[in-house]
Amino acid sequence: MVVRGARLMPQGVVVEVRPRQRRPRCGVCGRPGPGYDTSAARLWRHLSLGRTPFWLRYAPRRVECREHGVTVERVPWAAHGSHFTHPFEETTAWLAQNMDKTATRRLMGINWRTVGAIVERVVKARLSPERLDGLYVIGVDELSFRRHHEYVTVVVDHLKQRVVWVGEGKGEKTLLKFFDELGPERTQELTHITMDMGAAYQAAAQRPKGRPSSTAAGRC
Repeated sequence: MVVRGARLMPQGVVVEVRPRQRRPRCGVCGRPGPGYDTSAARLWRHLSLGRTPFWLRYAPRRVECREHGVTVERVPWAAHGSHFTHPFEETTAWLAQNMDKTATRRLMGINWRTVGAIVERVVKARLSPERLDGLYVIGVDELSFRRHHEYVTVVVDHLKQRVVWVGEGKGEKTLLKFFDELGPERTQELTHITMDMGAAYQAAAQRPKGRPSSTAAGRC
């Protein structure tokens, strides 16, 4: 980006910036396109220097994209639709991974819901589109949170020893969403599935559209 100036305001230090590229890019796909008009100036929250908040200020242009229509231009310092810079979101996500949500919220000066939205955005951006390729031996289990009132279903790749999919809820319907995303071709490449003896997960694994060539069910 290009820094055009800075000033001290009641909310902190406001830095005037603009993208380095002259031609605006679609905020969704990043393709360059003709400028449509200019939106009102807005602020993006940046990392603080001690107790002094920093903000980036810019009036984004609107872009006429052939695929997505008129959108707000992509800016290099923040994700599309976010009110926070990339460094701010990366720091928030790292803190949320290493400490509780309340401490993260207080340290970053944001609310609970914003912490969750930032974590979701960062995880989505970092998810590899190839994570579901080459699956042969997987494990399925459920995890509870919020004092065991909510559940998520977790699918792991045993060979690469990593989590490849997480879905809200538990049971047959949730696991079927994984097989839908995996697709019939990649599903047929599965040789084994490890899970507990619950009937719900077994039912999903044994359905014709989601059945691997061999299914192993048992405690592990």
